[in-house]
Amino acid sequence: MNAQIQSEAADWVVEFQTGDADARARERFAAWLRSSPEHVRAYIELLTVWEDARLYDERRAIDIDALIAAAQSEPNIVSLMDAGVGDPAQGSAGRTGSAGRTWIGRHLGLAAAAAAVLLIGAWLLVLSRPAEFATGIGERRTMTLADGTNVELDAESRIRVRFNAHERRVTLLEGQAFFRVAKNAARPFVVRSGGTRIRDVGTQFDVDRTTSRTIVTVVEGRVSVSYPDRSLAGPLAIPLSTQALEVGAGEEVIVAPHVTPRLEPANLTAATAWTRNELIFDSTPLPQVAIEFNRLNARQLVIAGPGLQSFHVSGVFPALDPTSLPRFLTFLRAQPGIQVTEAGDRITVAEK
Repeated sequence: MNAQIQSEAADWVVEFQTGDADARARERFAAWLRSSPEHVRAYIELLTVWEDARLYDERRAIDIDALIAAAQSEPNIVSLMDAGVGDPAQGSAGRTGSAGRTWIGRHLGLAAAAAAVLLIGAWLLVLSRPAEFATGIGERRTMTLADGTNVELDAESRIRVRFNAHERRVTLLEGQAFFRVAKNAARPFVVRSGGTRIRDVGTQFDVDRTTSRTIVTVVEGRVSVSYPDRSLAGPLAIPLSTQALEVGAGEEVIVAPHVTPRLEPANLTAATAWTRNELIFDSTPLPQVAIEFNRLNARQLVIAGPGLQSFHVSGVFPALDPTSLPRFLTFLRAQPGIQVTEAGDRITVAEK
């Protein structure tokens, strides 16, 4: 088989296994599959998942037999056996029908006689398409995933969920989420937040992501937190390896650029206050306080001035009380050296 085709197939396998392929990527993948039977063969040989297809389709949402029957009826479908991707023992022409399907079930490398490029492309696209859940400003959401894991999403948060037979994967794209993970040692539960990877089997933990850092706080059990080792970087400043920390109940770790992550005792009451509709700040930097208020209010706080990065706030505010933000602004105005300016939906906090 052509080395370039194998390389392209490997790239597609990696892209779909990371769970980050968007709709445009899936369209390119479908076009790549349709362009040559050799592309289909290379991809299937690398993925080797046909025989485990029903394990990947946990909810039985895909009727594979019905899809194959539909493919057989399509006039514009080319049989892969007829295209020369048949059983080597039977020659390039191969045989069609159930014998072809039995052969692929045994050998995992070639498509069944009736399976077509379009069918395989559609089937793989469905399997690799993740589900997304999101909340808006001032909105919170609780859900139970297919494995029984309970997830609470803070306001202005978004996750992508993709399970397969070997791993339960959730990507925290933005915001904050609290996980009560259903135990399953055979299928680890993995949360990704930027370059941070949290691996767990069954426990309770909180993940808070902003543009500059990820905080992982463990309430119960233990998790493994992996992050890029920035001390070893390639020519493009890309980390060449990862480091990992074991984080136990009552501990947290902050992963941020230019900072060496380390275990710290966690204030569990403050870290999980949002799940009880509270904002609890315990010597919290002002920019982080602004993020918390901005998740709940259409009027957005903007922190201007480098000197305010080190201003810390302690206090308790009802998260859903409309008077909380005005009370906080009153507090800021009373601080020496701070100026608060309101203009429409923008509230600028600056140094005098």
